[in-house]
Amino acid sequence: MPRPSRKLSQVEINQLKAHEDHVEQLIRDQIPHFLKMYQQRRKYGKKHQNLEDETTTEGNQSNAISDVPSQTFFDGRGRITESLIVEYEASISNLAYREIQKARGMNTSLAYCYKQVEFLLFCEKVYAVYPVASRFQVTGGKLLAFLLESVVERKLRKAGRTFIDKRNEELAVDMEGLENAIASTNKKLSYSTCNIYVSAIVDLWNYQRLLGSNANESPRTKTVSQILKWVRQRQSKNNRDNYVDRAATSLSNGYSTNMEVALIARNMYNNPQQDYKYCFRNATSFLLQHFLLLRGESIKNLEFADLQYMELHKMGVEGTYPAIIFIFNQGKTNKDGKTESGACIRNKMVEICPFMALSFHFFWRWHHDKEDFPNMESNKDWFQMKVIHGARPKSATVKKGKQPARENVNDDFDNEDDYSSEDVASFVGRSHWEIPISNATQTRFMREAFDRAGISIVGKITHAPRICATQMADNFGIPAAQISRMGKWSTDVMTNSYLNTVPRQFMRGIAGFDTDTEYHIPRGIEEPCQELKNLVFPMADYWYERVSTKNVPQHSVSAARFLMLVKCFKTTFLQDAAVMMDMIPDHPIWRHKIFKTQLFIDFKRKVNAHVDADEQPDSSIISKFAPEVKQQLQGIRNMISTMMAERGNQPLQMSVRFNDSGASASVENYTTHPSASCPPIPAVDTNNETSPLPSSAAIDTTSPNQQLQYTAGGVPIYTMSREITTVENLWKEWKEGWNGYWPVEELEKNWGNKWRAKDRKWFNIRKQIIDAVNDLHISHHIPIQDAINTLQSEINNNRWSLDKIGKLLQTKKYSTSDTLKRRRLA
Repeated sequence: MPRPSRKLSQVEINQLKAHEDHVEQLIRDQIPHFLKMYQQRRKYGKKHQNLEDETTTEGNQSNAISDVPSQTFFDGRGRITESLIVEYEASISNLAYREIQKARGMNTSLAYCYKQVEFLLFCEKVYAVYPVASRFQVTGGKLLAFLLESVVERKLRKAGRTFIDKRNEELAVDMEGLENAIASTNKKLSYSTCNIYVSAIVDLWNYQRLLGSNANESPRTKTVSQILKWVRQRQSKNNRDNYVDRAATSLSNGYSTNMEVALIARNMYNNPQQDYKYCFRNATSFLLQHFLLLRGESIKNLEFADLQYMELHKMGVEGTYPAIIFIFNQGKTNKDGKTESGACIRNKMVEICPFMALSFHFFWRWHHDKEDFPNMESNKDWFQMKVIHGARPKSATVKKGKQPARENVNDDFDNEDDYSSEDVASFVGRSHWEIPISNATQTRFMREAFDRAGISIVGKITHAPRICATQMADNFGIPAAQISRMGKWSTDVMTNSYLNTVPRQFMRGIAGFDTDTEYHIPRGIEEPCQELKNLVFPMADYWYERVSTKNVPQHSVSAARFLMLVKCFKTTFLQDAAVMMDMIPDHPIWRHKIFKTQLFIDFKRKVNAHVDADEQPDSSIISKFAPEVKQQLQGIRNMISTMMAERGNQPLQMSVRFNDSGASASVENYTTHPSASCPPIPAVDTNNETSPLPSSAAIDTTSPNQQLQYTAGGVPIYTMSREITTVENLWKEWKEGWNGYWPVEELEKNWGNKWRAKDRKWFNIRKQIIDAVNDLHISHHIPIQDAINTLQSEINNNRWSLDKIGKLLQTKKYSTSDTLKRRRLA
């Protein structure tokens, strides 16, 4: 219930106007790059923040690029005028900072503007005795005084309501008045708010430094940092004293399982309260934010040209699977316009599958709402069409008894999309489908879906999928590096400058698959017939034929990739629809004639049969129940591929012998290239839990220590022995193998450094000793055994360990030549 209000007297109105005029003049003098923003806010009010269309005379004169003249620095007598140079440099500085402010973002700019105004008013009052030139200069002392006097001890301001009654054109405010809008509460400003104040004042200091009017050091001193630390501690204590809900900042804030994700999604695409109007648009927005770790801003700006299709090869098994690649060149953490990418694959659960949501969203737009398929003749015709749109076609008629049609551009927008008047003005001349969803609408439909699902969210609701999906990925055991790459948190040079691939481990894990061998979707087994696929997105075939043959005025790879994605949807949409029809049977999408054809009915029956059977591929079964067999098969496959490559892909002849019990098999002989030195394949005993892969040394099969572990790529996992203390045993491990394992030399030859990824330091030190033995043998013509004895004698005489002599050789503090010289002298 709104609080009662009273009318302001004329004296109070005049005081308010005088104060606003004074603030405007202060901004014009000290921070002119914010002048236009303040004038817009003053003219239109808080909800109207467009800075692009309307202009002011003062703002244009000092900030527009076209208004900076090509200066001449000579007066009428041909002499250089210093004042003109200073004036010109000041205009350039203002222009530069205005561009910086525009690139920063609307919300941040607004916050900085008003906090800098507070600081300027504070300086005007407290430092009135200072000259004007230094009164408003930012220093560490002024910032500290401002924080202590006006910020950290200030109580929270309760939202008072100030509005204009347009019918009577009288100003009304709440009964407490403007100065009493501060609530009587013990809560004070939080750490984040105080930190924004500091950042805003430091930004003002940067601007003054740019103008050359402030030569002081940065105001963010160590004392200021300590003040902020104290505020954080105070906030924690206040939260405890005031019994603030602790779950708001814990793992229980939001969702944490796929079942909860499915519950939220169902409340979006199965919402009869809104007549299913924007059901799949809302579900697509939520699921893409979840699977791509996106902010609300990024999903709003997503366009058709940012969607691309790609086939990803499976690792460790034959085959491919489809993926949607998303291109991003804007966002909170990407102000430079760098091209970034994200990707997702089909999900094991159809109700939360991003392929399902996006294809259903397209079907709803192009088949149900009769939206025209994008015109692919030129990029300008479709590049700016939004994936998550915020508009609908204008109503052509107005029913009798209703209000007359509005004459402004607001007619083009659904009343559920809360656009400001400036937003609407910026949409003039643009297609209905080029308009993004509004912030208020996005927040509202997500809040409603979360509430209906019974999931509480404390904080920014449009940021919840990014936070919760990150926590879920961590719970699934996905490495932090993969999560960082998908969420664009990586800051290392390799990730930012060189890696252009997608984080496949994250994509698989969040979709419900641990490895590529487990990627199996029962609903995707049955392929729809071509006649049925022709009924879905028919214009995609027409445009793909034209684009692929370059029969368009402007050919683009983006168009080809987008059309390939839509053509992929012709199959996945029908497969997903066959399952979704039983989940949301009352949805109006099933009224379409496609789902009433006999072709779809027969196809649906076949898909449901596969889903009910839940058939698993052989590779997935082997990986799940016999991982040792999978590793051995992968290793054999890799070895055969290597042998075939050495033979120049010539036929490979192998003979296999089975024993009487049929429990083991071995390769007796093989034909290979004369230069190849591949070892014979040992017998495989199926009675053992694990089986060794081929070795070049004779292996004692009675020792349990012979069994090597292998990666998914068939690379042996071996750690060099820590029990070896003599050069002779180290040489044996290197050349012959230790306790039946592969020789280190053979491992290094066949797999490079892959086998020793976790043993690199130990390997490098021991290799120095092996190199020293070889040096004595080759350079000084000493037999191998004598070289080994020479090094061992040096170790014994100096009471060194293998690790010690290895490090001395590595740092060149010891050499074998010195040993030989001493022996010759002796």
